[in-house]
Order: sequence, then structure tokens, then C-alpha cells
Amino acid sequence: SIDGQRFSLSSPVRAAGEEGSTGERGGDGSATLARFCHEDNHDDDDDDDDKEGQQDAAGIAEGGWHHCNEDSIAPCCLPPMRTANIASGPIRRVLAAPFAVVYGTTHPSVKVSRSYRKAALSFANMWHATGGGVSTIVADVEVVDDLAILGDINIILLGGPGSNAVARSVEAHQPARHLELTASKPGASSTWLEGGMAVGSCEWKEQGMGMVSMGPLRPPSLTDRLQADSVRADGRLVVSVSGSTMSGFKNAVELLHSALFTTNSWQHRLPEYIVAGQGYKRGSLGLGLEGVVAAGWWSNRWRYQADAAFVECG
Repeated sequence: SIDGQRFSLSSPVRAAGEEGSTGERGGDGSATLARFCHEDNHDDDDDDDDKEGQQDAAGIAEGGWHHCNEDSIAPCCLPPMRTANIASGPIRRVLAAPFAVVYGTTHPSVKVSRSYRKAALSFANMWHATGGGVSTIVADVEVVDDLAILGDINIILLGGPGSNAVARSVEAHQPARHLELTASKPGASSTWLEGGMAVGSCEWKEQGMGMVSMGPLRPPSLTDRLQADSVRADGRLVVSVSGSTMSGFKNAVELLHSALFTTNSWQHRLPEYIVAGQGYKRGSLGLGLEGVVAAGWWSNRWRYQADAAFVECG
């Protein structure tokens, strides 16, 4: 049978070592299925240790096919990085466990830090008023050197890497990207928060862009994925709420709220990422789609997936 890039061969089963053997025999002599997967079934930009494991994996077949047995460490033979119990979406999953709101303080303008803190307090107050929930609020500089201080909880980041030290420390692991702020942008030191946003191959460098995106605190390495307990222990989620300018950040905050605090609704309807463009109008309770330039779901390897995305490049 063929299932995507994986297949199993069930017959004929020959004796071990016989040329053309397509099966295996268990310890009791019974026939077992031989499962294979193709190296193209995982992303080309995997970590170097993944590639090394792929090259050294036991049972590499011709044409890039790998024999997935108990000794194989080929990446395509391993379980996915994300399952129902390991860092699954959508964005509301960050609220399904204890979480901390970490607001940025590293922007040159004090007004930006105050706006982030105000947004954090507002979210925490509504979270408590609606469902009696309790959330931790902390400044980025208090935990950036050791995130373990927060404990085994999810994180909501207010501000991107240009204005939040924790966001900067985890940026490399996030599927959505922030563009570096350059001095060539007018008023860069006071007006701009980020140089822009990027999803897949699309980039948005205009003012007023806002983004809410979910990602892993740290994706599991190849070694972690060989040990299921390690993967589960590192399944914490990060939701980044950011804007290229303050107006974009406010749009992102409204989208984060969705209809979560709306009477007789209390529903959070975002997928795993959403980008609001300059045409987005606040005041629609986060339910309007006008002005949204990207939204969708990441792959099970925390990568952009074209067939699960809406993207409108500038």
C-alpha cells in the first residue's frame, strides 16, 4: 500500500538475506511488514543533526528510500514534531495550560513599553473577569537570561524581536519571521517597532502591519525525538503578538482577543498565524477578515505549508 511518501511491503516474504527480500521475520519466525519512507518527505532545511542522522541511518534503500526499522534514525521514519499531545494548535491552545504574558521593554521609546504593559494588564484582567483565570505578567528583561524561571508554562509575547528581548531569543525557532529594522526607514528609532513580517516567501515591510503567530519555545532535536518523554517535556508554546508600528500592534492585539471575551461567544477563532495588513479595520471584535493578508496552519514540522495557507503578497 502507498500512503503519501511511505509504503509497506507485505509479500512475498523471503528468508533473511535472500536477494530481493521485501519483508522481515520476527523472533518467532512470523512474517512482519517492512516499512519504508522517502528522504523527500521532510523539509530540505532541517537541522544539520537531522541530515547527519539521515545519512547514517540504517537500511538506506536506493533512490532515497529508507528502511524504517528499530535501528533507523532517518528523520522521515521518526514521529512528527507535533501531535495532539505535543505542541498542537490552533492559537487558543496556548491558553489551555498555565501561561505567562511577557511584555517587551527594549524599544528606545518608553511609550512603547508602557503600551505593551497596558495590553498585558488588559488581557489578564479580561481573562480573569471572563473565566476566573490567573495569568503571570512579567517584563522581558526579568526572564530573558533564564526562561526556566517561568516554569513549565506557555508564553504570550507582546512585541517582536525589535522590542522584546525574549522574542529575540526565540526568534530562530519560530515559523513566522520578523524583518530586521534598518536605519533607512523614516523615524526608525521612534516610530517603527519591527522592520516588517514574513510568512513563507512573502514579506510585508509597510507601516501598520500586525501579526499573531504560534510556534514552539524550542523545537525538539533529533535526539529529543528519539526519546518521547523529552519531546513532551519541551512541548511549550509561544504566541507572538507584534506590529511593524504601534497601530499594527494594536490590530494584532485585537486579533489575539478574537471573540474570547465577547458575551455569549467566548470563542477564539484564529488558526496558527494571521497577518493584518494596512487595510485592517479595528473595532470588528477580531471577527472581520477585511485587510487580513495571511492566515493558516503550519506543517507538523513547524514549517510554512502552502496548501494550508492564505497568503497575499504585497
